[in-house]
Order: sequence, then structure tokens, then C-alpha cells
Amino acid sequence: MTQPPPEPPQHGPHRPPQIWDTRFDPRSAQPPPQSPSPSAPLPPPSPSPEQSLADRPTETGFGPPQLSPFTASALADGSANGLRRKRRTGLVIALALLLVAGAATGGWLLWGGDDAHPVARKTSRPHRVDARLDWVVPAPQAAPSGTGAAAAWFAHGNLIQADKNNVVAYAMDGGKRRWSLPVPGDTCGTSREADHDTAIVLYGAAGRFECDQIMAVNLKEGTKRWAHPLPENGTWDSASISMSDGVINLASVGAWASYAAEDGHAVHRPSLLADGCADRGSKVDRAMLTRVECKSTLNFLMRVDRKSGKEQWIWKAPEGTEIKNVISTEPAAVVLALSAREGFGDIVVLNDKGRMGAKISLTEGPYDPDCEAVRLNSCRRIVVADGILYIPTKPTGGPDGTRRNQIAAFDLRTGKKLWSTDVGGVRVNRPVAIHEGRLLVYQDALQDEGGKVASLDLKQGRAKPYMRLPAESADKEHQLANLGSVYFQDGKLIIAGESSGDGEASALVFQ
Repeated sequence: MTQPPPEPPQHGPHRPPQIWDTRFDPRSAQPPPQSPSPSAPLPPPSPSPEQSLADRPTETGFGPPQLSPFTASALADGSANGLRRKRRTGLVIALALLLVAGAATGGWLLWGGDDAHPVARKTSRPHRVDARLDWVVPAPQAAPSGTGAAAAWFAHGNLIQADKNNVVAYAMDGGKRRWSLPVPGDTCGTSREADHDTAIVLYGAAGRFECDQIMAVNLKEGTKRWAHPLPENGTWDSASISMSDGVINLASVGAWASYAAEDGHAVHRPSLLADGCADRGSKVDRAMLTRVECKSTLNFLMRVDRKSGKEQWIWKAPEGTEIKNVISTEPAAVVLALSAREGFGDIVVLNDKGRMGAKISLTEGPYDPDCEAVRLNSCRRIVVADGILYIPTKPTGGPDGTRRNQIAAFDLRTGKKLWSTDVGGVRVNRPVAIHEGRLLVYQDALQDEGGKVASLDLKQGRAKPYMRLPAESADKEHQLANLGSVYFQDGKLIIAGESSGDGEASALVFQ
């Protein structure tokens, strides 16, 4: 017997029209053929011209051909080759010397320069094409594990990271430690972004995996604004956190909570939802989009007015699909997946009335947004700017053992692909940021070389070199970039991630 469709959210007699727009490509509703790879549940169609281009070992100034990239096994195997051991040993020794040299001042000396003396760098100085490792964030003795937290915040000229038991700020210019704030427990999650000098840390006071406390951090002063126990009816280690207009919203499995950013007092939110429906997180930018679960199905998206808190429209996802992530608020763009399968299927764009418009198939390409399904605003390998989505394809292996991929640009309003490019070289690429009217793309380190940064024009995707990173730190660079995040801030490239607690680094800063 079929189950009745989930009820839409209700909150009173006067409400804007609901959008039951279920136009959808019927092919997406059919289970795709079984993938030959367990890591790619939604397989691509036959190779497109762009894929064929990506398979060519072409080079345009971004590194020599025929070089094998790192693999997970090579990183784990200390006996992979003598060159790796020497470079790793050199990096450890150099980091140790930096630590000793900076211990007296509590800071870090810059690594590199034109002579043997540390040289201070001004952020306004033009970037170095042959970049150097300026400084490192030392790895804590005990690192957080599996938090899914943002790797770094940036505020007041500082790079700020939360480790297992502390939140620490380092000066972007030189890496000197500015302040350190103890976490009264074990960190189990953070907000991915900060709002008005406030960031959120979730931690467990009773144990590492018991996420039952919330703390607001003042990123300007390096102090605790407030801390409270979390409601006992939620599982908060996978909470989606959003902040806007002085209010912090948390959505978890089974519960949601709101707090005033200034003093932490509980904020009452009038329920806009019907019985059996629950708030599952929001993405806030110029608009606020809330993902709603009804009867165990994530199939509603609600646009909420940021000032009044009133619902503006509700969109129901097509039958058989779930809303997995929100990548843009204006235009509203969501990542969908088939309910019965893992992985992502399509990006659907909604207009200002909440009606479905353009669609971008993620299985074509196939494209890799690298999103967490349980947390909104978690897609690490995309850039959205001025209504344009920049997204990489999944890497493919060549006959020579190399791996490479492409970067594609889509107009979110029309769904039209504007261009795609392999960027050049035998590297895996990810978009990082828009800088001076161009797209910066990070290219992973190879076994014999550090990573690179290419600068692409936004109209056609033509690439030119922007930064070449040193080989000495290539091992650690690849380790952090593989599961971490890449940022471009104050003229510097930052690669940050969860540290393994190996005594080396949890972030590398290049200039």
C-alpha cells in the first residue's frame, strides 16, 4: 500500500502559495546503472568531448608530464621512496627549527626569502609566482577527529583554527600567535563561517563524542562571549549551524535551537512547520533558505524573510528525490539526490517565486561538488559568484597512472554550460576564489612538485600561471589538501584541514 505524500508545512490561515512544481527529467527518477566504482554511485554517461580533452596529457606551463601524483597508499607508506622520506625529514627538521626559533616570542619565523634572514611580507605586495612557504600552523598534540568543521576562519588579519581543546589565532602577516582560547571540553563541531566577529564551537563536556555544549567566540578579542548546554533532545555532532542578523540557528536530528549571538539567550522562533515536519538547517546570505524534513523525507525548501522571519514561499522537491544541500540563495540553487541512493544527482535552480527553472546534472561530467549531506553550506570544491557556478569534474586516471580533471562554469539562471577547461597539466584541480576578476584554481601537488595555482579568465576559462608552490612541503600539502580546504586570503594561499596530530602542521600558508 502506497504511503500518502508528506504534508507541507503549515503555519496559519494566511500564507503565500505553495509551489508544487514537480517538473523533473524522468531519467533522473530512474535508478542509474550500477557503477563499476563503489565511490561513484551515480556513473557518468559515455565520454563527452570535454572528458576526452581531460584525458590528453597536455601541458600549458603547469608542470611536466608523466609524473605520478600521490595516492592514499603512498602517503600511508613511509617506505614509498627515498625521496619522499628525505623531503619529509627535511620538512620535520625545518618545522622543528621554526618552532624553536619562535618559542621565545610565541610566534613563527617566515620560511624562505632571498637570503638566510626572515623577511616580513606586506599583504599589498604583488604575489610571487614562485611562491614560498611563509609559515605554518603547528599541529596540536591532540587533534579533533571527524568534526566536519570548517578548517579556518579569517578575521582582523588573523587565521583562526579550532583544534580539540583550543581556538587559536595566528597573524596572517608572519604567523605570530595572537591569542589562544581554551575550549572547556572536546571540540565536536564549529560553524563554517563567522558573523560579526562571532564564531560557534560545539563541544562535549562529558566526553569526546558527546556533543552537548555550545560556545560563542569573539574573534576580535579572542574571548568567550558565552556558553550554554545544548537541548538534550538533539544529536548535535552533525548539527547544521547558520548565523544571520544577530541570531544563531542550530538544526540537528530531532531538534533545533536558536540563540542571540550577543549574550546567548534563547530566541523563540514561531514554528512555521506542520506536525511531523522539522527544520534541518538554513543557508543564509542575502536571503535565507531553510531545508525542511517531513515524514523522514528532506523534500521541502522554504525561503524565509530575514527581517520578519515570515515564510515567503515553499518548494516541494520532485517525488523520489531529497534536498541534500543548498549552494546559493540568490538565485536559490539546491543539490538533489535520489532518495533510494547515495550520492548527488542534480542541481536545481528556483526563481524568485519558488518555481523550478534550470537544472544542471551532476552525473554528466561527472561533477564533484564535494558536499556533506547533513550540513548545509558544506560544498568545498565549488565557487559561486555573480550567479555563475564553478565546479570540477571527478578525477579520471590516465594510462600513465596520472589523475586529472576539468573545471566547468555554469550560468545558474539558465543551466547553460559557459565553458570547461582542463586548466593544463596532469593535476587534479579545484576552484578556490574569485580574485581581481579572475578565477583562482588550485592544482594538487605531485610526487616531485608542489601544487600550483592557475588564474582563469571568467569568459572563456583560459588559464595562466599564478603561483607555483615549493616541492619541500609537497607531502604535507597533499595530505592537508586531500581532505581539507583551500583558501585565498590577503594575497596568500592557505591549505588547512584536520591535522593527524603528527607534530607537523594543520595549515600551510604560502605567498
